[in-house]
Amino acid sequence: MRRSKLQGFNGAITTNLGYPRQAGISGNINYRTGDVNIFNTTSYDYREAPGNSSSYTQYFNNRFDDNGNLISDLPDTFADEQNRYERIRKGLSTNFGVEWYITETASLTGAISYRNGDNESNTTNTLRQFDENGNFLSQTNRFDPELEDDKVMQYSLNFMKDFDDKGHKLTMDFQYEDNSEDEFSKVLVEGANTENVATLEDQERILLQADYVLPIGENSQFELGYRGDFKNQDTDYTVEFLNANTNQFVVNDSLSNFLNYREYVNAAYTQFGSKFGKFSFLAGLRLESTRITVDQPTSGDYSKNDYTGLFPTINLNFEMSEDENITLGYSRRIQRPRSYFINPFPSRSSVTSIFRGNPQLAPSYSGQYDLGYYRKFGKVSLNGSAYYQHATDVFSFISFDTGVPVTVNGQEFTIIERTPINLATEDRYGFEFTVTYNPIKKWNINANFNYFQQTITGNTPNGLSLDNTNNSWFARLNNKYTLPGKIEWQTSLNYRGPQEDAQNKREGVFSTNMAFSKDLLKDKASIAFNVNDLFNSRKRISETFTETFKSDSEFQWRERSFTLSFTYRFNQQKKRQERGGSGGDYDYEG
Repeated sequence: MRRSKLQGFNGAITTNLGYPRQAGISGNINYRTGDVNIFNTTSYDYREAPGNSSSYTQYFNNRFDDNGNLISDLPDTFADEQNRYERIRKGLSTNFGVEWYITETASLTGAISYRNGDNESNTTNTLRQFDENGNFLSQTNRFDPELEDDKVMQYSLNFMKDFDDKGHKLTMDFQYEDNSEDEFSKVLVEGANTENVATLEDQERILLQADYVLPIGENSQFELGYRGDFKNQDTDYTVEFLNANTNQFVVNDSLSNFLNYREYVNAAYTQFGSKFGKFSFLAGLRLESTRITVDQPTSGDYSKNDYTGLFPTINLNFEMSEDENITLGYSRRIQRPRSYFINPFPSRSSVTSIFRGNPQLAPSYSGQYDLGYYRKFGKVSLNGSAYYQHATDVFSFISFDTGVPVTVNGQEFTIIERTPINLATEDRYGFEFTVTYNPIKKWNINANFNYFQQTITGNTPNGLSLDNTNNSWFARLNNKYTLPGKIEWQTSLNYRGPQEDAQNKREGVFSTNMAFSKDLLKDKASIAFNVNDLFNSRKRISETFTETFKSDSEFQWRERSFTLSFTYRFNQQKKRQERGGSGGDYDYEG
């Protein structure tokens, strides 16, 4: 533990402006006196984040029975769908805490964090329909304004004890979080209210963690720990349709539902590392027990899943010299589905296509082997590795024709649904290398390249094979250079190569971020200018093909943005301010 010798007040304040319209102000302050440090970080931000998507779908309207006989000979129809997303994220967040140095070797830190987000999301959907000859049939405009009230309250407590100055220590953490997210939308079609949708979500989360580190001799270390993560999430989803006869909204019982999701994870882990001459190793083992329950009382669906697993890790290292070494590693991992992967309530911004989560998703397990090599050649360092990964129950998104009809301007469509499922296995072989080059003191270049082959084996619930082999790659280049006048110039280039599976083909995605910064007033202040997605090229362009439809789509979550920020520091070093100050910081992304 390193106690700061700075006494009194220190802190920093940052303001920013940007386009699309954004503005914010944030500040952190610390007050140190004797054995107590009081800290606070508070910010307010306003940000507009426009996005867009489009899809062109061809419906194959011929229908066949189970024997392959044609039972419905209808011409194909076409739909051109455009979406425009106008999102506004705004809110106030604050983090207040006290750090108490109980003794020279022990401290206790308590903090309270609060976030109040007031968000808006306006989606404009335009659906145009064409016949088999490409002749225009009709157009429908759909508007979905959504208001979101997001509140987060978090309490945390940390205890740290150093037994000596050689790394023998104990840390314990407790965290409680209460999060509510309420979304209300009124869907309008051609100027008339047709749907009311409300999603009320409450989540409680408790995190417990303890870690003990014991050095043994000069070259060995033993670690032991526990982590408990307990999450309760309740979602109340209500859909109301307008009754044209009574002009009243009526709850749709077949769509409205309530979800109780519980995820309790207990893990105990240990690891031991040692070095013998040029050889060193680190071996670890984690025992993890999980209980997941999914209860939908309205529909009567209920499931419980208990599973326990062992997750070993071992890393071997042989150091041939200070500038060259070889590593060999193995680890077993678990990946749980994200919250929106399991939310069974459908998106409703489009009439013809929806996304729906799958509450029955199981976790995915994987084992990865890695052989690495590192070598430094003067100002150039090379770090390369070859790897193999085998995973089971991997998550995969499938699209299918639900068979549920919907009539738009007299034309009948069937709803297309996209949802995640667990596939059988995934095998991935690949190699990657990272090169770092420092030609001169003020210039740093870092490049990474990864190439892999991915083989997926599995079937959909209705028996459709999704077996597929795909080769792809991604690359990243970071460049940092000090211009005249001590202006720091940073550029990041990213490219993810094209990918293909049994249903989808995705084009490669290229994006560029750029930033300039300069310190002012003898390093007491800094000014920075950032461009996110410089060429406005971060778009997901894909093609989906099934037996009943073919769709070409493009999606851009967020368009290019520019940000100008100014920071002023008082009694605070620049590196310290960039870390967020003592006691940690509160990160939020809307």
